[in-house]
Amino acid sequence: MPPSYSGAENPPSRIHSARYFWRLGVVAASFAAFGIGGIFFTLVVFPTMRLFPGGPDAHRRRARRLVRSCFATLVTIFRSTGTMILEMHNTHILQNCRHKLVLANHPSYLDVVVLLALMPDADCVVKQGLWHSRYFRGVVREAGYISNSDPDQLVEECAAAIVQRGPLLIFPEGTRSVPGQPLAFQRGAARIALRSRCEIVRVIITCDPPVWAKGFRLSEIARRPFRIKLEVGSPVKLRELGVSAGEAEPLAARRLTQNLQHYFTEQIRIHERPASRNQAIDRRGAES
Repeated sequence: MPPSYSGAENPPSRIHSARYFWRLGVVAASFAAFGIGGIFFTLVVFPTMRLFPGGPDAHRRRARRLVRSCFATLVTIFRSTGTMILEMHNTHILQNCRHKLVLANHPSYLDVVVLLALMPDADCVVKQGLWHSRYFRGVVREAGYISNSDPDQLVEECAAAIVQRGPLLIFPEGTRSVPGQPLAFQRGAARIALRSRCEIVRVIITCDPPVWAKGFRLSEIARRPFRIKLEVGSPVKLRELGVSAGEAEPLAARRLTQNLQHYFTEQIRIHERPASRNQAIDRRGAES
C-alpha cells in the first residue's frame, strides 16, 4: 500500500519542491542584489568614500575591503541557506601571500567570489567586458583591478602589481572551464610569473555538480545544494616548476604553462569525486 501522510506531515514531493524554490529564490535574490548594489556603490558609496582621508592607494584599499566584505557575505548566505556546501583546505595560505601569484582553475562563476573573500587586498585580472558593464564597471575601476584588454600591457601591469603589493589572482584559462573538456591554459600567467620572478600559489577548485559552469541555467542551481571545494597548495618557486635560470622567456613560458596545465589536470582528476560517490550525493541532495 502507498504510504499515507497525516495532516501534520508533508509529502516528500512537496518538501523537495519547497526547498527547490527556496534555493532558487536565494540565488535569484543574490544576483539581483549584486546588480543593484554595483550601481548603488558606483553612484553613492564610492563617491562618499573619496571624501575620506588618504590618497588613491588608501581609497583603493577601502574599495577592495568593501568588495571582499560583499563577497564574504554572499558566501555566508549561500552556506547558511543550504544552497552551497563549501570545503576549504589550507586556505590560511591565502591570508598571507603578498608578492605572490595565485593561480586557480575556473570551473564555476563563483570562483572569484570565494577566492577574493579569502584574500586581503588582492589584485585581480578582470575581463574587459566588466569595465563596460553598467552594474560592475564602477566597482572594478574603484578597486583598481586590472583589465585584460591589452595582453602585452597586461603582463607589465600584473608583474608590477605583484612586486609592489600583491597577491594577484589569475585564472590561467582566461575563461570558465567547459565541463568534460581538457584544460587549455594561456601563456599570460606564465609570462607574468617569469617577469616578476615571484612564487606561485596553486588553487585547485572543483564544483559538484558543475552548475556554475559555462551555459548553466539558473533553474539547475537549485535542484540540490552544490559543493565547491578549494585545495590550496604551498607557494612554489619557479625552479621547482622546471624553469631554468637564464632561459629565454618564450621557451620558459611555454614550458611553465605546460607544467602548470599538467599539474592542474592531474590534481583536478584526484580531487573530483568518483561517479559512485556523486550518485550517492545526488540521492542525498534530492532528499535535502
